[in-house]
Amino acid sequence: MLVRLARLLLWGLLGAVLGGAAALGYLAYAYTRDLPDLSAFERLRLTATTTLYARDGSILALLASVEDGRAINRSLVRLSEVSPAALAAIVFSEDRRFYSHYGVDPVRLLGALYAVLTGDLQGGAPSPPRSSRTPSSRSSPRPAPWSAR
Repeated sequence: MLVRLARLLLWGLLGAVLGGAAALGYLAYAYTRDLPDLSAFERLRLTATTTLYARDGSILALLASVEDGRAINRSLVRLSEVSPAALAAIVFSEDRRFYSHYGVDPVRLLGALYAVLTGDLQGGAPSPPRSSRTPSSRSSPRPAPWSAR
C-alpha cells in the first residue's frame, strides 16, 4: 500500500514537471514567434535626435546623423567602447540596487505589491521617458533649439 502511494506520487510529480515544462515551452514559443529576424539589426537606422542637457538646464549637445537628407549624428558602438562611468550612471538612474540583487529586486517587488494592494497603480509613463525628452517637455524659459533658426 505504501509503495503504491509512493509510486502514485512519483508519477504525479513527473506529470506535473512535464506539464510545467510543456507550458513554459509553449509560452516561450508564443512570446518569441513574432520577433524580427536578427538580420534586421544590419539594416537598423537610428533617426531620432537626442538632446544632452547640463545640470543647469543648458543644452550641451544635439546628437543626430544624415539619412535621406536629414541630420543624424549617431553610430552603433560595442558595449566595450562605452565609458564605464556612463554605464554606471545609466544603471544607477534605472535601478540603484542593481548590483545587490540577481535580476529580481525583492525590496522593489514587495513595494510594488504593496502599492498595487493599496490601489496606488504605478507605471504607465506619466511623463515622457528619459530617452525621449525634448526641450519643450521641460519646464525651461529657453526656447526650443529648432525655433531659433
